[in-house]
Amino acid sequence: MKKRLIIANLTVSILIVSILIFYSVSNTNMTGKAVFSPAIPADCSDNSIKTVWDSIFNESSAGIIIASNTPVSGKCRGYIALKNFSNDLYLLSGRDSNYTEIIGVHGNFSSQIISNLINNISQNSLNWDDETSLMLTVLIILDAENRQSQIQNVPEANAKFSFIFKPDNSTWYLEGISNAYLFNYSNVSAAVSINKNAEFFGYSRSNLICTPNWTAHNTTCSSNDRKTQYFTDSNSCNQVIENITTRCDYDSNGIMGNITSLTSRTGLNLYINSSELNISRNYSQKEYLVQFKSSNNTIVEFNWNFSSSINLDDIFIERQSASDTRGYVLIRGIPANKKAFIDRISNDSMVCVRNSEITSITTLTTNCTHSSELAIPCPGTFSGVSCAIEGNYLRIEGLTNSAAREFSQVTINCTQNWSCTSWGNCINEVQTRTCIDTNHCNNLAGRPSLNQSCIIPIQCTPNWNCSDWLPEVCPKSKNQTRTCNDKNLCNSTPSNKKLETKDCEYESKSSLLLIAIIAIIAILILILIIILVFSIKKSTEEQQAKPVTQYGYIGPQYYQKQ
Repeated sequence: MKKRLIIANLTVSILIVSILIFYSVSNTNMTGKAVFSPAIPADCSDNSIKTVWDSIFNESSAGIIIASNTPVSGKCRGYIALKNFSNDLYLLSGRDSNYTEIIGVHGNFSSQIISNLINNISQNSLNWDDETSLMLTVLIILDAENRQSQIQNVPEANAKFSFIFKPDNSTWYLEGISNAYLFNYSNVSAAVSINKNAEFFGYSRSNLICTPNWTAHNTTCSSNDRKTQYFTDSNSCNQVIENITTRCDYDSNGIMGNITSLTSRTGLNLYINSSELNISRNYSQKEYLVQFKSSNNTIVEFNWNFSSSINLDDIFIERQSASDTRGYVLIRGIPANKKAFIDRISNDSMVCVRNSEITSITTLTTNCTHSSELAIPCPGTFSGVSCAIEGNYLRIEGLTNSAAREFSQVTINCTQNWSCTSWGNCINEVQTRTCIDTNHCNNLAGRPSLNQSCIIPIQCTPNWNCSDWLPEVCPKSKNQTRTCNDKNLCNSTPSNKKLETKDCEYESKSSLLLIAIIAIIAILILILIIILVFSIKKSTEEQQAKPVTQYGYIGPQYYQKQ
């Protein structure tokens, strides 16, 4: 058992991490398209456990070996079942108490552990407790044999998982981690090992009514550049959130991590500002040139602003071994634009670059045909990455987290199919574009031009001269138009015109005639009123001019007789 655990820690520890992540994810509030729910055993009967099996595996439950614990409160406290085909093992384990947990494993395992499992299950001699099924599953995973063919990408991991298990992983969140592809979604988790012949499925659901009230606490930064966040539950629901350990800069010198471990891991010495790293010096708040060197030869270099501490424990640099026939460099954990220098072993005139983080140089395809790979001539530039010959090295610039390897172009019967972007803006009288051969023939000879000369347009301010609005009287369409000419000819054409339109209020002739008639009638009425008023006024004045006595009106002859 000790030997097995030592081997496991070196080779498949990632699957243990997968299981731990599974249990931590089960307590998070993730959202998505659908939540897979396997069958839950109604009791500890064989039929109930077979129902669980058939909801997880594509392999039938017929002929499985089953052991289970005595049911408690109508739930099966623990159960385990397996089916074996010449060391090709299917294993189901689970429990249903405070938590419902179901774990499925498939893989190729040693005869020894399979024999022991079959014997224990057949005799139902397992020591049942809350962790039995989980620990047995972990031991099985640790014993997995090496894969003959590595899983190299997400589609292959999906295909492998779907061949073994029924749950659909197409809607899960994918988290690629070292040596395995891990899928997490709500209360479901799964892992497909890259190097080990093992696939894992897990389901977890809390059956507790108690709702935790978590409070996060942080320790101070320790001398090993680590701090820990831990959680307490004021409701005491007897649940656990794993502590989270993060890196920190204990002495605030701009450096985190162990330099001895870095040198041992990379085989390179670290230089800052052309001097070997002095861990007692304060590099913070300044920008320096950082170089990783083998003897006096620079292998990787980049500029780093030490206002953000550099983490040595994250850095991984791998170079070819003495037996390799092509030079290469693999870089991880340096989030900066950098240069890399590759040994010229095969004297090839090209490099194959994948400008993204990968775990193994074997991920690069033989003919550099992956959609994420660039075949770059030396000297030459493609998609912002350049290659130049510098003595016994190939200098690659424009890299992020990446891998680059010497590449010998293979002549094959391939027809190029170039797809080019539109020309970019005119800068310094030059336009550029990107062209990609969608058939990945790895032959740049037929590639279209990536740049062309151009003329930067002169700034011009239009000077518009416009005609009157026509027609002068608003037509029935209620629209008037005018034509404007640009005197400055900003578009370099004498016929440069624009037509403008505006709305207007249309008045019909019948309306004008009616208004005229009304106006005439109003004038006539006014004249009649004036005449009438004048007549009344004159009559009144005449009456006031005649003499009057107490006997009435006395004519003029009376005055004559007197």
